[in-house]
Amino acid sequence: MEKVIFSYSLFEPKHLFTENRAHDKHNTSLRYWYNLPLIPIVNKILFPNSEMLLFVDKCVFENPLSEVINVLSLYIDSFKVIIKDDPYNTIEPTFWRFEPIFKKDNQVVFTRDIDSLPSKEEYYLTNYFLNKPDLYIQTIRSHPNHIFPITIMLAGLSGFKPLKIDQIKETNYQQFCEKYLSEIYGSDQKALIDFFTKDKVFNKNHFLDCKINTKYKLPKALIDCQEVIFDKKMESKMRILYLEELLNWLKKNIAWSGEPIDIRGLAFNDFLNLNYPEVKLLKKSMALCSEKVNDFYLLRS
Repeated sequence: MEKVIFSYSLFEPKHLFTENRAHDKHNTSLRYWYNLPLIPIVNKILFPNSEMLLFVDKCVFENPLSEVINVLSLYIDSFKVIIKDDPYNTIEPTFWRFEPIFKKDNQVVFTRDIDSLPSKEEYYLTNYFLNKPDLYIQTIRSHPNHIFPITIMLAGLSGFKPLKIDQIKETNYQQFCEKYLSEIYGSDQKALIDFFTKDKVFNKNHFLDCKINTKYKLPKALIDCQEVIFDKKMESKMRILYLEELLNWLKKNIAWSGEPIDIRGLAFNDFLNLNYPEVKLLKKSMALCSEKVNDFYLLRS
């Protein structure tokens, strides 16, 4: 079975952008901590053969909430933390999560946002991509704003099969950054689009655009490529009874894939009641954290 990597960046912002993001209620640096304890657990339950890589700025460990990272590393063997010492001014660390794409031995890499959790529909579409050997790059569109050229690929909702992608065979991560790295907001997404979607023949045969139309109706793919739409038929074909408890929790709490959310409080406490061995490990991890950290997550004693 292919090894699956979910790749994230976490850093202490030096500047908070003020762009008008009507879909985003959380313009605060704390947003990057809201969902962190649950992410490696959810990924591990949904994809047992997966590993989560968290690329972090060393300054992250000056934040008292970094206790969560330390205890997760202790109990969750699939959770790996990579400390970066790269200088940055604004948004450059979002590129760190792209590094595994350029490792020549990685079979599947998904880049995700640390301020969101996967939706139920995202799980099914990720699985669909994993089971399509001729599809090498995936992106998932799930929101009405995902209709503009800058959303041809979503930096936090894309997947890659690096061993099969010709574009990266002669390029390494450092070269990619030298060409595309920028402190301009949205440059990470633009870099993916500019690098991976310029070959029309490749797009036609190997690029997968995934639409989730359960909440919003989205137009066809923004480039000429393979397409799939999430619907009830796909869900019924891929139904896994073991996952239903978690998928129902995700359906209740996640409105759309890539949604910036605050999962603390009632939803977090409900998650801790799910009947999975991985959840028991999370309980042990949170029990090792200070009262201040548990208060931040609004956990019941």
